[in-house]
Amino acid sequence: MHQVVTEIDIAASPERVWSTLMDLWNLVDMGNIHERNNREAEMVIRLLAKNELALILPLVQTLNPGVPPEVLAQRLQDMIAQGYQCVAAFADDCCIGVAGIWLGTRFWCGRYLDVDNVIVDPQYRGRGIGQQLMDWVERYAHREDCETLVLDAYVTNHPAHKFYQRNGYQIVGHHFVKSLRSTADPQIQHPRGSAAWITGTRGARLDGKPMR
Repeated sequence: MHQVVTEIDIAASPERVWSTLMDLWNLVDMGNIHERNNREAEMVIRLLAKNELALILPLVQTLNPGVPPEVLAQRLQDMIAQGYQCVAAFADDCCIGVAGIWLGTRFWCGRYLDVDNVIVDPQYRGRGIGQQLMDWVERYAHREDCETLVLDAYVTNHPAHKFYQRNGYQIVGHHFVKSLRSTADPQIQHPRGSAAWITGTRGARLDGKPMR
């Protein structure tokens, strides 16, 4: 079994972060592929430390294929400075699912948790991992005294709409976007070919009181 290192220097250049991450990703994959084929991997879901957050980049890349890897790495560093958190699912030390977390307060809903990019490795889909991530996030929102859960989904991502609605989210509005760069810039392409989102929220506050 290969020794797996789970810490990456996020202060390094985006290119160095991505290079190190790819080496780590390939090492984990080679070391565990036969075990994953021969038995059901034990899964652990936990909040990532800041020095582990770069582990999510390969999965984030699958959702943003039009964005160069070094740009995603730089954006992650900027997001961490702004309070970004992420919960991840691991099987045999391999990151197989993630759900980003933003905490904040707004006039209309009070303290909220915004679920950002729920992604599951294609090899592990259909096993309820996305549901377990959402359940973990909701418990975390309660611990953080949040009143509301919110999220965005692309208008064309109908399977995601059904998934979130099964989890008690309601479509309550539209998320409008106006690009301040050229639409030809590949760094701002939207992964599903649409620049519009549907904004969803849980139908009731997490403290059980009705929404105003």
